[in-house]
Amino acid sequence: AAIAAYETAARLEPAFIPALVNASVVYARLEDAPAAERALRQALKIDPENAEANLNLGLLLAESERREEAERCLRAALKRDPNLAQAAYNLGALLIEDRRDEALHFFRMAAEREPHTPRYAYALGFHLRRLGERDDAIGVLRSLRKRHPAHAEAIALLGVLYEEAGELDDARALYREACGRADLP
Repeated sequence: AAIAAYETAARLEPAFIPALVNASVVYARLEDAPAAERALRQALKIDPENAEANLNLGLLLAESERREEAERCLRAALKRDPNLAQAAYNLGALLIEDRRDEALHFFRMAAEREPHTPRYAYALGFHLRRLGERDDAIGVLRSLRKRHPAHAEAIALLGVLYEEAGELDDARALYREACGRADLP
């Protein structure tokens, strides 16, 4: 029913991009990637720089391992809307294996644009640690914990980082605090 409504809206107002983007989301949830892609490409014919259409197409293409085109779409989304943290985060994820510094830049951007979304800062901390930037990772995770004190993954990773750095007293204190929190499993 939702698809029919969005298609009707697009038929009645062919330049109404939100109907096409929303239809693509429904198609994607129904696991009809080709229909989702068609709707997004139709939206981009109307406005090639549309941030939401580029973001959604970039995500769809990344899922199907069409990395170069996904990167172009995500960059276009971010160019149109520099505050689109989701585009920055996904660019970071897309580039982390091949272009480390650029990927970290995008993870940082996502974490700065949406500090209330803990997964962005956690991803930055995780990848900093993975790439050997332990001190920066500790700083990011400490900051994340100030904003989201019950973020279990951040607590666990920060504890591991403390252990790796030989800061065993800090690790013990962190673990004791975590064990005393009723809001953690």
